[in-house]
Amino acid sequence: MKKYDNLIFDFGGVLLDLAVSRCKQMFHALGFNGIDNLLGTAHQKGILDRFERGLITEQEFYDSLRALIGEGGKDTDAITDARIREAWVSMAEALPAYRLQEIANLKREGYHVSALSNTNSIHWDYCRHFFVDAGFPPEELFENIWLSYEMHLAKPDAAIFKKVLEVSGYQPGRTLFIDDALQNCQVAGSCGIHTFNPQPRTDWRRALTSVLT
Repeated sequence: MKKYDNLIFDFGGVLLDLAVSRCKQMFHALGFNGIDNLLGTAHQKGILDRFERGLITEQEFYDSLRALIGEGGKDTDAITDARIREAWVSMAEALPAYRLQEIANLKREGYHVSALSNTNSIHWDYCRHFFVDAGFPPEELFENIWLSYEMHLAKPDAAIFKKVLEVSGYQPGRTLFIDDALQNCQVAGSCGIHTFNPQPRTDWRRALTSVLT
């Protein structure tokens, strides 16, 4: 008998390798050094957090960042939406196909496999091609896809985990949450959900198998 019925995967850091330093460098090149105080690996701050919670539109995101760049004394006439988007999506580095194949294998073994991600409309639209190019469209791979910008909630707030349990009907004691951010795992654990905390850029398949058996 399985220890868990439901597996919930984080996206960035677990499935997708992130290049946070590259993203920061590209914003520095645009004249926005303040990105260092806003951009994290697990969750964002300020305007980035508001965007990931779906509280502002894409255009408001571009305009707000352009205004912040201008506050630093930079001429923003050449800072187009496209240049900001290029810097923003540079955070997404690679999505190894073996990780997606592992999820497909777990589905075949009878697990209910879902995704829960702090993300935004620009990143999600951009990153869909990683799944599709690898032959695993996300809507086919996951039973549920919970995205912070659609839920207007974000990890590590307990509210997002409680909402996931509410809408899915998952029993927390039969659910395993996989996230590279320890704080997110700790909060999920406080909601009764079991957790697995792999390190970024690692092949976590064998360790996950040990957790599941």
